[in-house]
This record gives sequence, C-alpha cells and structure tokens, in this order.
Amino acid sequence: MLGIANGMFFGVIPGLSGSVGIALMIPLVGGIGENKAIILFTAALSAQTFAGSVSAILLNTPGTAPNAATTLDGYQMTLKGKAGMALGISACASAMGTLVGTLVIVALLPFVRATILAFSFPEFALLSFVGLAGIAIAAKGSILKGIISGLIGLGFSFIGFSPVTGELRLVFNNPELLKGVDAVGALIGLYALTEAIKLVSGKRDVKQLVDVKVPFSQVWSGVKYVFTKPFLLIRSSALGAAVGVIPAMGGTVAAFMAYFAAQSSSKSPETFGTGNPEGVLAPEAANDAKDAGSSLPSLAFGIPGSSDWAIILGALVVQGIQPGPMLIKEQPTLMWLAIVTIACASFITSGIGLALSPLALKVTKMRPPIVGISIAAVALTGAYGLDNKIIDVIWAIVFGAIGYFMSRSGYPTVPLILGLLLGKGFESNFNHTVSIMDGGLAAFVTRPISLVLLSCALLIIYSGFKKNKKASANVESHSDGVTAVTNTLGKETKVFIGFVAITGAFLLVNSMLLDQTAAKIFPLIVAIGLLGSAALYWVIGNNAKMSVKFAGLIGDAKEVRSHATPDFKVFGINPELVVLGSLFGFLILTTLVGPAFGLVILGLFLLRKVANLSWKSTSITLISLFGFLWLIFMFFFNVTVSYGLLPIGG
Repeated sequence: MLGIANGMFFGVIPGLSGSVGIALMIPLVGGIGENKAIILFTAALSAQTFAGSVSAILLNTPGTAPNAATTLDGYQMTLKGKAGMALGISACASAMGTLVGTLVIVALLPFVRATILAFSFPEFALLSFVGLAGIAIAAKGSILKGIISGLIGLGFSFIGFSPVTGELRLVFNNPELLKGVDAVGALIGLYALTEAIKLVSGKRDVKQLVDVKVPFSQVWSGVKYVFTKPFLLIRSSALGAAVGVIPAMGGTVAAFMAYFAAQSSSKSPETFGTGNPEGVLAPEAANDAKDAGSSLPSLAFGIPGSSDWAIILGALVVQGIQPGPMLIKEQPTLMWLAIVTIACASFITSGIGLALSPLALKVTKMRPPIVGISIAAVALTGAYGLDNKIIDVIWAIVFGAIGYFMSRSGYPTVPLILGLLLGKGFESNFNHTVSIMDGGLAAFVTRPISLVLLSCALLIIYSGFKKNKKASANVESHSDGVTAVTNTLGKETKVFIGFVAITGAFLLVNSMLLDQTAAKIFPLIVAIGLLGSAALYWVIGNNAKMSVKFAGLIGDAKEVRSHATPDFKVFGINPELVVLGSLFGFLILTTLVGPAFGLVILGLFLLRKVANLSWKSTSITLISLFGFLWLIFMFFFNVTVSYGLLPIGG
C-alpha cells in the first residue's frame, strides 16, 4: 500500500513521473529486505500507470508520458460530460491489461529459466553487451547520443577496485571513492534532482475544468464497456506485453501502437480523437500490460525494459539483490513476487483511483516550484541519510547536473544507468571468459547461446545504423526550411559535449597510468569511445551539410527545443542554471554549517528568489517541509546530522 500511494501521487501530478517517486523511496526504506523491497518498488511502478490517466482524462495533461495517448479521446469524453465513463474504462482496462500481460509472462517464464540455466561467463558478458547496445541504439534521441550516454555510465563504473585485478582506479587516494559511485546517489540525481531543477523554475499552465463531475453510474458503465470489447482488450494487452519485453521501447510506444492499431481496425476510425471510448481502452490496456512484460528482461536478464525498471534495478542492487540470470536461477521467488505484486497493485490502484479521482484535480493544482523544492529537499536529505556522508550528496548533485544537461540536450539517461550498473559485471565476465574458458575468445562463437547473443548484438547495431541512414535520407528530401532546423548545437549541448570530451581525456590519461593490462583495457576502450564520439558529434553538429546527411546519427534539434525554456530570469540568468548553481552552493554550506542549516538556507533562497513566493507562503512551505523531514529522518530513522566548520548548532 505504501508503494501504491507513492506511485499514485507521483503519477497523477502532471510534469512529474513515477520515476521520481521510485527514486525518492530508495534512501527512505533502508535495508528492508529483498522481499519487501521488490514488493514496494513494483507496486509503485504498477500504480503510477493508471494514476497518470486520471489527469490525462480530466485535465488533458498526462501524468506520465505513456498516458499521452489517452488524452486524445479521454479528454474529449470529459468535454462531452463523460468523464466518469472514461475513468471507468481506464481503470478496468488497466487492471485487465495487467492481468493479460501477467499471464503472458507466466507462460514464458519456464522457457526463459531453462535457457538461463545454460549460461556461463561468455553468455553473461554478451548479455551485458546486448543490453548496452540495444538500449543505446534504440534510445530516443539518436544513436550517437545513446552510445555517449552508455559510455559515460561505463566510465563511472570504473571508479574503485578493478573487478579483475583488484587494482585501484580513479580513486586519487580518497577512501570515499573506494566503493565506487553510489547507485542511489546517481539515481536520485538523474531523476529526482533533474526534475526538481525544471520544476522550481517552471510555470505550469494546467487547464482547469469547471464543475467536473464523476457520477458512479458513468463509472460503472465504463467498466462494463471494457467487457463488451474482449478482442480489443486482449489484443492491446498482448501488444503491450510484447513491447514491454523489448528493452528501451517503453510504455509510450506500447500505448500509441495500441491506439493506432485500434483505430485502424475500428468500424469508425474517423471518430478517434473526438471521444471514442476505444481510444481510451486500447492505450490504457497496453500501457499497464507493458509493466508485466518489462519485468522479464529486467529481472531475468538485468536489462531494464523501461526507465522505471532501470531505477528499480538500481534500488534492488542497493538491497543486495543482483538482477540478471543468477536471480532467476537462485531466487525465483523474487521474480514471482514482482509479477504478482504488479497484478495485485493494478487492481487495487484502479479501485482506489475511481473512488478518489475527484481529489486528483486538487493534487494537480500544486504549484510547480513548491513541488520541485520539496523533491530537492527530500532527495538531498535522503542521499545524506544513507550513510551520513557528504560524498553521497556530492554524487547526487553531480548526477543531477549531468542529468539536467542531458535532458536539455536530448540525451537519454537509461543507457547511463545501465552502463553504471552493468560495467563491472561486463568487464569481469569478459576477462573470465578469456582467461578461464576453453578456447578464450573463441568461446563467444563456439557456444550456441553465445553465438545467438552475439548475432543479436550485431543485428541490433546493423538495424540501428540502417535506421540512421533512412532518417538521414528523409531529412535530405525535405525542403530547405525544414532542413535548416535539423541540427544546431545549443549552449547546453556544447557544455555537455565539452564534459564528454574532458571525461574521455581524463579517463584516457588515468588508464595509461595503471600497471596491469587487464585493469586498463576496458577504461581505455571507453575513453577512446568518448573522445571519438564527442569529436564526431561536434564536427557533424557544426556543419550544416553534414548535420543533414547524418541527421539520424546525431538526432534532430527540434527534440532539444521541445524542452521549454523558462520565460523569466533570476539575476539576469536562466533560473534553471541558478537552481543548479545553488545545489553546488549547498555543498559549500554543508561544509560550513552542516546539511540541516544548509538545506534551510537553500530552501529559503529558492522559494524567495527563484519561485518568488511571499514570506507567508515561504514560511508555511519551509515549516511543513522540514517538519516532515525531521519526522522521517531524525525521529524514525535516527539519522545523525553533522555540523560544519563554523560554530553553529554543534
């Protein structure tokens, strides 16, 4: 129920996503144990899906990205006075879609387990490679952006002990770096802090409906309507589950594929977009079915089926659970717990959602700056509360900055997370294959499963570059007016490419200083990849003809421009950059006066100078927020707060 509450709250608020809620839970739950952890996080994952449809239907503003397809007909039904029916369809389709998706996965699980029992070092290594290649190339944005993101994640995974030789890498005699990058800090930064930066400086214009009513008779008619369309329900759910099994596809693809499939097979396709109930049923069934589908590659192979599952994998690693083939071999109970929880949580969420959907209008009216500052405060406090160490806060802020520039430049974050999580295992399994298995490198092509995985990897790479060639040809065929906006390197993109180049150079120099070849070979490959990718992106992006010719490789600038820039400034500077700078200022404050006082000063500055709230609103927000944080972290979790160098508080 805690997971469901988290997923529903963060799913229903437009502009947020369940990803933020899941990331914020990681430091709050501590070491609750593997069974409770997987129930908690998968319940939150399942709950956010239907919750996002509530604001999509009532406000024409999707709570999460996959619910965008629901707005096409759901909001039109609301305008026609059929909001209750639309919510009933969404709730029932969500629950039944999850059930169908669960049955599909249950049917596939025995075959998957039998295959995994034959895995050894080469299969584990190639599985990591397939996951990284698939996520990077299929990621939204461009092939090169996905590759750069994955390489950055691999680069950060090298910090600490080499998994092969035990040699120290990139620690610079700092004992805090011996354990490597903290996965929780990275997840909190990439998702929670990145979203908080945009929310604090945003002005959401939520369309408000007057006198929206949700009569129970309408709701019940919506529930009954779903069962009058069994073929559409089963087909959409099966499609969603199938899309979920494919890593990097995600719920948005599943929802729109189901929507257009329903439209193409409808007897009245012209009514789609005007309030056709089938336009609500199909995407919602597919969207929820994909959660069950995504559990298979995520838990059985360690390859996240969506960005939400990428966060859950990181959360499970913190709890001592290692997703991947060993999980389904040694702890199959956890896989079943995840599947059953997703199904149960979907039914419970649908019931609760129908009862409380009128209250969603009030929740969605929360001011973005207050939501953003609250998320930032919980994220920073949670990062510190892990081990009472500033290094965890530093990682959160560093990855928050990286996530912000990636978001502004159209870079996907899932490849980065996957590279960070899989890096050491990929390196270790590759070296074990070469040094232990009979035949060395030949083991990758002489073992049947390895050969299949290697073929899959090559096929993914080939299809990615074929897609790039097609996309580039489409751009070249357009008029000059369209071609002119194909690609330009904005300020944020230039900053991020500079960061990529510096990271690559830094990794290259430090790798050369390592003593043992086995410890330096992977960092060297990644360093060269980062430098080469950054140079290629810079050259193509700054040349008009090349940016058109290789548009599929580096992406379209219109994607970057879709991230709205705030229409006001603070101290003459973009407010998002002011918020980002204040987070690094918080580190200085933490050193001087400790995290507690530093957080109060940070909150006061953001509320007054960036959000421009009155003293009254600022006081109420700070008292409520820090009262909540004190209750959770100091009272319940007994977190010890350190004080800074100045004689304040201590």
